[in-house]
Amino acid sequence: MRKLLLASLVLFGATACGPAGSEGEDDILQVQDGMVVGPGKYRITDSGVRCARAPCPTLLASPVGAGPKMMLTGLEFPSDMPQENRARASERVHTSEGLVARGTVYGRGEESVFSLESVEP
Repeated sequence: MRKLLLASLVLFGATACGPAGSEGEDDILQVQDGMVVGPGKYRITDSGVRCARAPCPTLLASPVGAGPKMMLTGLEFPSDMPQENRARASERVHTSEGLVARGTVYGRGEESVFSLESVEP
């Protein structure tokens, strides 16, 4: 079972990255070492994935417009963002519309993190 799960994650990870130079709404997204690097405008939603141990890709980043979707293990907020704004942004991720924000998706080991720059209204 574990091998089957690992094989499906590897397969999904390979297909989720998309081709280099995929276009977003107002930026050209580039793929580097299998990871989309931004900055760009993304819709962040709950991926529906639940895991028993970390890192767990519980979020999904979809470029606004067109482009490859990326599984995320976390959000990284600007250091100067007030805690109440962080909480509101986190709550919006779990709504049907998701959180639309500008930022960059990048990898850190087995993790894929969305570094949030600004939240769209």
